Amino acid sequence: MGWGIIGDVAGAAYNAGKSAVKSVTETPGKALGEIDDFVSDPTGYIEKQIGDLSLSSITGAATLGLDNVVKGLAEEAGLGPLIDGITAFADKIADVVEQVLHMLTCAQWAENPVFWGAVSVIYAGRAEGMLKNQEDCDRFVNGAEFVRAIGGSSVSAMNFLPCAIDVAFMTPLPSGGIKGSTGGGAMTAGKTAGGLLSSSSLAAVLDAGGTTAASTLLPPAVGAVSRSKDFLDILFTMPDGKVMTAAWQPDGRNWRGWWPVARGKTFEGCPVTAVSRSTDKLDIFMTGFDGRIWTAAWETGATSWKGWWPIGTLEALPKTIVGAVSRSQDKLDLFVTGKDGTVYTAAWEPDGRNWRGWWPVANGKAFPGSPITAVSRSKDKLDIFMTGLDGRVWTAAWEPGATSWKGWWAIGTTKSLPGAYVGAISRSTDKLDIFMTGADSTVYTAAWEPDGRNWRGWWPVANGKALPGTPVTTVSRSKDKLDIFMTGLDGRVWTAAWEPGATSWKGWWAIGNLAAFAMTPVSAITRSTDKLDIFVRGGDRGIYSAAWQPGDSDWRGWWKLA
Repeated sequence: MGWGIIGDVAGAAYNAGKSAVKSVTETPGKALGEIDDFVSDPTGYIEKQIGDLSLSSITGAATLGLDNVVKGLAEEAGLGPLIDGITAFADKIADVVEQVLHMLTCAQWAENPVFWGAVSVIYAGRAEGMLKNQEDCDRFVNGAEFVRAIGGSSVSAMNFLPCAIDVAFMTPLPSGGIKGSTGGGAMTAGKTAGGLLSSSSLAAVLDAGGTTAASTLLPPAVGAVSRSKDFLDILFTMPDGKVMTAAWQPDGRNWRGWWPVARGKTFEGCPVTAVSRSTDKLDIFMTGFDGRIWTAAWETGATSWKGWWPIGTLEALPKTIVGAVSRSQDKLDLFVTGKDGTVYTAAWEPDGRNWRGWWPVANGKAFPGSPITAVSRSKDKLDIFMTGLDGRVWTAAWEPGATSWKGWWAIGTTKSLPGAYVGAISRSTDKLDIFMTGADSTVYTAAWEPDGRNWRGWWPVANGKALPGTPVTTVSRSKDKLDIFMTGLDGRVWTAAWEPGATSWKGWWAIGNLAAFAMTPVSAITRSTDKLDIFVRGGDRGIYSAAWQPGDSDWRGWWKLA
C-alpha cells in the first residue's frame, strides 16, 4: 500500500474529478458516468459528496474514535507509549477535520470512528519517531497490534487506510515535542477532541456545502511581489475574508501592516495573486464570492488602494488561483480555468480601454479550478503550463504578431495528479524551466531552450520527495541560477539549487524547523540580485517569513508576521 492520494492542488473540484478518474480502471462504466456528472455540474457534484455530513456526527465519530483507541493502546503493550501522541493529535483535531472535509476522496470517512482512530495512531507513531518513511508505515498498519488497537476487523477491510495515512502525515508534529501524560484517564483525548471540534468553524464549512468544498483546498498561499529593488509586499485573505497587505522596505524598520485592501472580501484563504507591471505599481487578483475575477491596484504616491473591479463575467470555482504575468511594461495577462473546465485568458494594456477577454486558449481543457502558470521568457512572449486531465503537463504559447495561441503540447509522459500546480520560471532570455511533484512523489524538472529541440526531461531533482501534487515554487535570483522550494513529507520547508556550469542539483536542505501542513505552497521572491525571501503559512495558521542573501551561512528566520 502506498501513501494514497492526498490534498488538493486545484481545489475540491480537482479532488472530485481525480476520484472519478482514479476509478476508471476499477469500474469503467460508473467512472465515466461520474466524470460526465462532474464536468456538467462540478459544484453540484461536490455538494452531493459532502451534503449528508453533519457536524454532530463528525464530532461524535472523532471523539469516540480517539477514546476507543486510547483504551485499545492500553491493552497493547508494544503500542502503549503512543498514548501521549494521541493527546497531541487531539489538540490539532479541529484543523485536521476541516482539512479532511476538503479532501473529497477522504471526506466519506469523516463519520467513521475507526478512521479517526487509525489517523491518530499513525500520527502518534510519527510523533514518537516510530514511523519515518513509507516502509515503516506499511509495516506498522499491517500489524495485528495496530488493527486491534483501532478496533478494526482486518487490514483488507479497512479501505480508508490510504486516506488515514495521508491525513496523519499532512498534520504538523508538535513544535515542542510530545508532552508527558496528563493523567486524565482514557477519556482525555476524546474529550479534548470533542471540545475543540464543537468550538471550531467546521459548522461553517458544512453549512457552506458545495461552495466551500469547491475551493482550492491546499493550505492558503501567501501572495508576494517585489515592486522595486529590495521592496516587498505580501497579501493574504484573513479568516474573516478580508484581503490584507503588509510591506517591507530597506529602511531598517520591521514589517508594516496589516492594512485592508479597499474593503475587499472573499472566501477565507482565497489566493491573492500579485504582479508589478512597472516600478512601484501593484495589481492584484482574486476570485470573488460570485466566482468572477476581481482586481485592485496601487501606484506610487497613492494614499490608498483603488478597486475592486470585476473583470468580465467569466465564472470560476471559489478560491480558483488566478495566473497573472506582465509580459512587458504596463501590460497584464491573466489565465483562469473556468467552471466549464476551459482555460481562459484576459488582457489589459495602457490604452485607456477596459480589460479585454475572456478568450479560450486554444481549446485547452482541465479540471475546473486548475491553476495555470504563466511566464514571459522575453518581451511580449507568453508561455503557460497546466496539468491536464490525463495528469501530464501541457503547454501553450503566444508570440508578438500572432493572431492566435499555439498549442497545446504535452511535455513528456511523466505524470502528476490532474490539476496539480506547475512551477515555471525563465532564468534567462528565452529559456524555460518547469517543476512538478509526480504521482510517484518524486520532484521532477524539465527544460526548454531556443535551439530547435523539443522539451528535455523529466529529470528527478536530487532525489527530492513530497506528497503527490505538492507545489514546487521556483525563482531565479540572477542569470541562470535556480532555487526551488517545497513543503516536504515532514511538513518542513525544503530547498534545492542549481547554478550555471553545474552538472547536478544541490540539496535538499531543510529551512529551519517550522511545521506546516504537507503540501502547503511556499511563496518565493527575489527582491534584488541573489537575495531570497520566502513566505509560508504554518501549521498554527500563522504567516511566516525566512530570508537568505550572499554571505549567509544559513537561512534566517522563521519570523511570524501574522
